[in-house]
Amino acid sequence: MARQIFLFVIASFLWSCQTVNAPQSTAIDPVDHFAGYGKLSIVQAATSTTETFINVMGPRNRDYKFYVLLNGKPAGRVDVVEIVDPSPMLFKIYKLRVSELNPNTEYRLEVRIPYGDTIADYRTFKTFPAASPAVRFAVGSCFSDDFVFSHVREAIWQHMFEQNPDFILLNGDLVYVDTHDFVPREKATESDVWQRYIHSMEIIPLFHKERLIPVVATWDDHDYGTNDGNKNFAGKDFSRRAFRALFSSGDIKGVYENGAAGVYKSFSLSGQRFFLMDNRTFREPNGSAQVFAHWGKAQHSWLLEHLKSNDQPAWLVNGGQYFAPPIIVGSESNQPRQLNESLMADHPAHFRQLMKDLKESNAPVIFVSGDIHFSEILEVEATQLGYTTYEVTSSPIHSYLFRNKPGEPELWANPRRVVGAKDHNYILVESRVTPQGWEAEVKSYGVKRPEPLFAKKLVIKK
Repeated sequence: MARQIFLFVIASFLWSCQTVNAPQSTAIDPVDHFAGYGKLSIVQAATSTTETFINVMGPRNRDYKFYVLLNGKPAGRVDVVEIVDPSPMLFKIYKLRVSELNPNTEYRLEVRIPYGDTIADYRTFKTFPAASPAVRFAVGSCFSDDFVFSHVREAIWQHMFEQNPDFILLNGDLVYVDTHDFVPREKATESDVWQRYIHSMEIIPLFHKERLIPVVATWDDHDYGTNDGNKNFAGKDFSRRAFRALFSSGDIKGVYENGAAGVYKSFSLSGQRFFLMDNRTFREPNGSAQVFAHWGKAQHSWLLEHLKSNDQPAWLVNGGQYFAPPIIVGSESNQPRQLNESLMADHPAHFRQLMKDLKESNAPVIFVSGDIHFSEILEVEATQLGYTTYEVTSSPIHSYLFRNKPGEPELWANPRRVVGAKDHNYILVESRVTPQGWEAEVKSYGVKRPEPLFAKKLVIKK
């Protein structure tokens, strides 16, 4: 008996020391004693008609093999392009590139433990169709891992998945690094950043659903590492490594392109473009009069170069708002403070430069933002860009709701507001380009009632 126990311990040790093996092309006989989905944290990132990138977070001392199946048989090609090991953290991230796929096809990803070829986790994922007249996507920001939101977390993510969006656009505060319970503001160490990212990945239901939906993401101040952070934040390199490891991927020619630095990127689908901007890495302190204080000159130029390359409609995505006036509230010290951040209020010189440059571009734009912990649609008058457009703000999915004092209006005043709601919610958009113009059906959904919190059809004619 002692000898059997000794052999079992040795076998277990060897099992834990396996290296990553390349996927095999032979038939697979499932060994599913422990099969099930959701054990690991998995993100489907950049996706096209024939390839996708998938990021898998698992225990540091466990190695895996990865397979892609179609109707139970091996399909496509799986490459582990990078393993991010943020030692001494207890997890590491496998970054996969899955290629040689068919358009509009559902596949199964299996994550297997080499010893015994046991299934550790599995998910389904899909490629995009070769052509589609419309794009349907969800927009959200601000999701906290705090236990006080456990009552809404599962319900709201399940509601979003039931809408079957083509992809999910996340524009900031995906991880609250500087939560007051754990990390002081401006003080986050590399260990702090990784612990907060890893804990959020373990808690948030998005990363544990059986069906993967492609995620395209940028950040705002809290996943950057500190409230209202700018380029002077000492921990920004730690945060950028963690964000890229879990939410970013390689380029896909003609579909998905990463910027030269920071976390900004572009993405194209169904004749529409999405530019996800980085409003932290290059940001000057609020109030700076520098012309490119919000995004930095290089990122601003990158955006304009891409916009001017063709006239396809573009969604211009930022963590903070664009057209919001400053919201001034009291504080415990009785000193007034600005509650929100916005391009118009914080960096007016950059705001004016952006309006001028966008007006000279042939591509119509709709602005997308988050951060403020309520959702709304603002109408941007034609005097700004030469045509009427809109800003769509989506916040929060599950985070704090700042209730106004009794007798005060629920939403702070903004003369551009068309509709708005303050509740846990996300926004669902269905958009298409027609001979009549660029059309987008925009609906805000929460979980307290089946009907939308608000709905609005946007029509852009340029």
